[in-house]
Amino acid sequence: QAFNDMAQELERSRAELLRTKGYLENIVRSMINSLIVVDPTGHIETVNLAACRLLGYTAAELRGMPLASLFAPGYYEKFRFEELMSSAGSGQQESVLQRGDGKTVPMLISGSVIQDEAGEVQGMVLVGQDITVQAEAMRAGHLASLGELAAGVAHEINNPLNAMINYAQILLDELAEEGAVRSGDLLHRIVAQGDRVAVIVRSLLSFAREEDKAREAIQPAELVEETLAFSAMGLRKAGIKVEVRIADDAPAFRGHFQQLQQVLLNLLSNARDALNQKYEGAHPDKRLWIEVGRRQDGEGGWLAIEVGDAGVGIPAALLDKVKNPFFSTKPRGMGTGLGLAISHGIVADHGGRLLIDSVAGRYTRVTVLLPLEEA
Repeated sequence: QAFNDMAQELERSRAELLRTKGYLENIVRSMINSLIVVDPTGHIETVNLAACRLLGYTAAELRGMPLASLFAPGYYEKFRFEELMSSAGSGQQESVLQRGDGKTVPMLISGSVIQDEAGEVQGMVLVGQDITVQAEAMRAGHLASLGELAAGVAHEINNPLNAMINYAQILLDELAEEGAVRSGDLLHRIVAQGDRVAVIVRSLLSFAREEDKAREAIQPAELVEETLAFSAMGLRKAGIKVEVRIADDAPAFRGHFQQLQQVLLNLLSNARDALNQKYEGAHPDKRLWIEVGRRQDGEGGWLAIEVGDAGVGIPAALLDKVKNPFFSTKPRGMGTGLGLAISHGIVADHGGRLLIDSVAGRYTRVTVLLPLEEA
């Protein structure tokens, strides 16, 4: 009888352990945040379903992988895994992970060292929260502040700008009567450039007010050609070779011509500066390229406009910051940090995406994806 009682007690204890194990597994499986457990060497031992979905791997693929391979370039070093393990401490910080498909995800990661009863380190448990929405909200807040600043600057510029254009026009009228052709040509250029600045000012006001203007059918080749016409002189002067490749099947699309032209002008300006930083004078590799074509993915069809350069590139740790207002990788005095922020806002307003791929010291490729509709 005593043996039977012992056996029944063992069975009850076993059943209770299984229930507890199953209950804990259900908790881990039901978590909306990602959970990753690593051993003392930094290799993954356990993950939950949320981590698999976020990172685009199966649990079997993740087990045994080094934790460092999940971080976007330049971010694992900032996490200070070895320092946390040696101090048996814990910490929390924002970082960026890289999915299996290469896309990056901003994360808030908490890490705590696991110790046994004797105080021996057994590994680390990491809990990660996807903060993509928060990051976009912060960027939206920055853009809202930028909108207020843009409105103020635009109003301050408008009055002297209109006066300048009007004075030049008065001189033009007077010179036309006297037949002074050469001076008249210079004044025509002043008026034309003044009108261009006026368009930019109106764009700033539109950006600040978030106006929803009617869109027009745009031919990609026309957009690229007219934009290059503005930049051609500066690029030639810098000794930069420009390569343009427009696919035969690049379709027309609907958008705001001048806003998208401003995006391309910003990208060409950045490419020129990056090349000038790398090559002070003429060089066979001092080149930028524009490629236009159709792309297709699970979300539908896109017109892709890529502006690339073989310049200084962008450090990996800064790639997720370059679209933020007032952030610039250029030397002090060369950039305002507004170009990519405004460009990102314009592209997003068109329902598109602005993607940046860069390797420091080698190249930068910025791709504008615009959704295709019947133009």
